[in-house]
Amino acid sequence: MERLGSFVRHALVSLAVLLCACAKPKPAATEPPKEPEPTRTAPAPVVEQEFGSIDLDAVEQLFKKQADALESCHTDARTRVPYLAGDVKIFLRIDRTGHVRYGYFEVSSLGDRTTESCILDALGKADWPAPVGGEAEVRHALGWEAGQERAPTAYDPEKVAKALAAQPGIRGRVDQCIKGMHGQLALTGYIEPGPPGKDTSKKDKTKPKTKPKGKDGHFRALGASASTKDAAEKIDCVVSALTSLQLPTPGSYAAKVSFTP
Repeated sequence: MERLGSFVRHALVSLAVLLCACAKPKPAATEPPKEPEPTRTAPAPVVEQEFGSIDLDAVEQLFKKQADALESCHTDARTRVPYLAGDVKIFLRIDRTGHVRYGYFEVSSLGDRTTESCILDALGKADWPAPVGGEAEVRHALGWEAGQERAPTAYDPEKVAKALAAQPGIRGRVDQCIKGMHGQLALTGYIEPGPPGKDTSKKDKTKPKTKPKGKDGHFRALGASASTKDAAEKIDCVVSALTSLQLPTPGSYAAKVSFTP
């Protein structure tokens, strides 16, 4: 009997161990997969730069539209200076709204500030294509012929330099105009026989004594080009100072000269 009981107990224990070994654990509860968060794209940065791009075809068309206005500047000038002619290279800075911020002549052999100002004024009033990405620079070349009039003779620029040195009052005014200037000026003018107009400057006492008629000369007209915006801002002052400069006579007919102040 004891062996039977021991056998039974042993069998029950073995069965319990077998049942435990065969039992499968309950799977752990799992959370439902999360939906991926939408990707957030940062707004594209706005690139600011000094120089942008401008529609060159539109620029060319605008110059063609302004042709009559620019020609009118030359036509009006010839009523004052019949033989006026020359070539120019215009520089314009166009802002982001399509307006001229400033402009000047990088090259000009016209020799008349009034005509140059007329051209810049006409272009400044025009509606330009708005640049993309920043302000834009525009350069354009133009030229005019005098027509049937006799062309002025050549004049030695050294004569202008000597005349300035001999008239320190005018030399001083020119120096004051260009004091601190960044850049260079190049002037072109027409010289005719005869004395200059009366100098109204009270400080200038350098006007020489009266000479025989035909022995002196004066600027009939003056214009200028500049290498920088800063230099261009000095042009009106320099031209005004040189208007009363007395020069050696060009002879019996007008002459044309280019020089630096």
